[in-house]
Amino acid sequence: MKIFENFINEMAVNPVADKMRQDLKAKGYKVPAQISVTSERGAYRITIKDLKIDDEEVKKIVKKHESYDRDVKTGEILAGGNTFVFVDYDYDVQKKESQRLKSTVEKFVDQAMSDKGRDVKLKNGYVFGVFTNTTDKDAENIKKGYTRPYEKMFYVKKNGKDVSREFGQLWWVLVKAGY
Repeated sequence: MKIFENFINEMAVNPVADKMRQDLKAKGYKVPAQISVTSERGAYRITIKDLKIDDEEVKKIVKKHESYDRDVKTGEILAGGNTFVFVDYDYDVQKKESQRLKSTVEKFVDQAMSDKGRDVKLKNGYVFGVFTNTTDKDAENIKKGYTRPYEKMFYVKKNGKDVSREFGQLWWVLVKAGY
């Protein structure tokens, strides 16, 4: 029984998780409303619930708490004493947002397909387009979120710079562009 009580006490007070929460709050994030911090067995999961929050900024704040040792010859991560930090967007929030933007995605894909090779202007400096070899089947897959920019069916630019690799699906571009 004493072992169980010690385990519960360790889980209740986690100084690393608490420090991450403090660091996030100091940067103006609302914890846990916008971002949650959970821990389990030397790993910390940072879940972003607000898609307008830049995950790279969150990583800069929390990754300083990550630590692990590597074998000097092989580069493999050594077992024991490691602390890993994972930063992800909340899946349910992503799913809801992709459904909300479904008709907008379809509209932009149809517009791009009607004028292949030309940019479709989005908000905030973003443009989207399809390549001249993009087929109607490809367009349907883009609408459904089954393709990725690196598959060379569509591209995304921001202020003239190709940012296609930053986005997994077209609805994400619309979120970042402010739709």
